Amino acid sequence: MTGVSLERWQEAQKAERSFWSKDGFGLDAFRGTVGGSMQTAAWARPHLQVPTGDWLDIGVGPLGVGCTHFLERDGELHTLDPIEPTPADEWQLPEPCKALVRSCQETTASHVGQAEQIDFRDDTFAFVALENMLDHVQDPGAVLREVRRVLMPGGHVLVAVDTYSALGEIRYRLITRRRQRNTILVRAHPHRFSSNDVVQIVTAAGLRIAHADTPSRVIATAGRGYRMRLLAV
Repeated sequence: MTGVSLERWQEAQKAERSFWSKDGFGLDAFRGTVGGSMQTAAWARPHLQVPTGDWLDIGVGPLGVGCTHFLERDGELHTLDPIEPTPADEWQLPEPCKALVRSCQETTASHVGQAEQIDFRDDTFAFVALENMLDHVQDPGAVLREVRRVLMPGGHVLVAVDTYSALGEIRYRLITRRRQRNTILVRAHPHRFSSNDVVQIVTAAGLRIAHADTPSRVIATAGRGYRMRLLAV
């Protein structure tokens, strides 16, 4: 899986910033984002046996809430995203939602930057999470190689990414990409993956898949979409 041009990625970032606008990001978007993170955490929790150490959550957006906030850990939590965090009180959300955002932001060391070049030393993190972000980056392979570099021996990598069936990809190329070219579905996603693509790109980075929630053959062939989750070491 090769990367896209800087121009294409910058276009995707424009769409991302529009989605994360503090005035436009409402309760429905909050529910979908945080609910997805909670589901990913619930799936990963029974399988996690990571060494003591710091964690890194990549791609949490300016909200600053990711699946790692719903998992128990021993070390410090760091987050990384190209978009700078938005303070909790600036979101147009009900106070209980702001309280959750505030709690997550206050217990996290946030960093701004691209995941293709992670500004940490080798073997730094016991756990690295990439939730719903791999199809948004400039170069997925480079991101996973960086993740492998900063992962300490015995650490775990969590990947959660939307995958598409063979039929869905045909529909996208023939219809969606043309009729909805100005929507976030097209603009904010420089990459599209099948479940096999995800397995290949993870293993090509030198990681071994320990647990995976993969789509059935029927869904992989003709389904509308599937949030694939896997843990690698």
